[in-house]
This record gives sequence, structure tokens and C-alpha cells, in this order.
Amino acid sequence: MASFLISLDVKGRACLVVGGDAEAARRAQRLLACGARVTVVWPEADEALIAWMTAEGVSWERRRPSAADLAARPFLLVSTPRDAALSAWLFAEAERHGVLVCCCDQLPFANYAHVAVADAGTVTVGVASGGTAPGLVARLRDALARGLDGEFAEYARHLAALRAATPAPLRRAALDAALDGLRAELVVRLPEGWRTR
Repeated sequence: MASFLISLDVKGRACLVVGGDAEAARRAQRLLACGARVTVVWPEADEALIAWMTAEGVSWERRRPSAADLAARPFLLVSTPRDAALSAWLFAEAERHGVLVCCCDQLPFANYAHVAVADAGTVTVGVASGGTAPGLVARLRDALARGLDGEFAEYARHLAALRAATPAPLRRAALDAALDGLRAELVVRLPEGWRTR
């Protein structure tokens, strides 16, 4: 899938998570952290997900998804079960109702793909492959997260505060001065013999 990367504002929007596994938990937690109104639909869930939903007050519908779930037109839907029949049905219903949908690791049943993200203060860095190389983007994300340490997060918050406190006509000069000297380097070492593996 060729990706047109964007950053979605899900604050206050209804988002549906189908599944009860650890991946469903990660997706639901990320959506909630971004301010979405999250509902999880699946007959069972692992204990960690149940504890989190209870603590956060996330709605859990203990059943399989229904046509009514999509007719309610959630902003987006993410589904984690690797069930081709369910995914095909969810995708068709989501498309019919104009809902963004991603059935994880099933590219034919997705009109968006998740981006591997690393957060550092006010900065979020995303790496994407359009769903074709999730392991690779996860490793890149983890390396970026290690590089964007606590001091970087503090610096990012400092810049955000400086921007907010500086009058618009003076903002660019103030931020350029604050960014003077910032350097970023990226070195990637590929596995030896990768072409013949």
C-alpha cells in the first residue's frame, strides 16, 4: 500500500477496536491517549486488557461485531483478529459507511495502515511501510525512541513553550536561534549477507 502519511485528530471521536488480545490493547491505549472515545468489541479479552479497560472506564462489548457497530459510523475501526472472513466483512461494511478501517496484517482489508511511533515530549516520530514491513518499522521506531531521550523530550517541551510565549512576528527568529546547533545523525547497519538469506 502506498502511504499518504497524515496525523489524525481523534480527540472526542468514537473509535472501535475489534479484538481482545495484546495488540488490541496497544491500539486501544494509543487511541485513548490521543483523546478518542474508545469502544472494544470482542467476546473475550486477556486479563491485562480487561484490567486496563476497567481502570480507564473504556466500554467493552462482550460480543462479536455487528452491522450496527458500523452503521453507527465510528471515525475509525481497528481489528486485530486474523480471521479473513471477519476482516472481509468488516472492510466491506466500513467502506459502505465511510469508516476508516485497518484489519491488522491483512492489507486487502485496510484503507489505512498504522504508523510505528516514538514519542519524546511534544514530538512524535512516525515510521511507516504501508503495512508491508511491520517488523522493520518497529525496529526503526525503537532505535529512534532510544535516541530521543529524556533530555531531547525536555528540549522539545522547551521549544513548544518558547513558541507559545513568543509573539507571532518574532517567533521564527526566536525558534531559529533556539534550534541553532541542533544536529541529528542516523546510521543504519544492515545484516551481513542479507541479499542471500
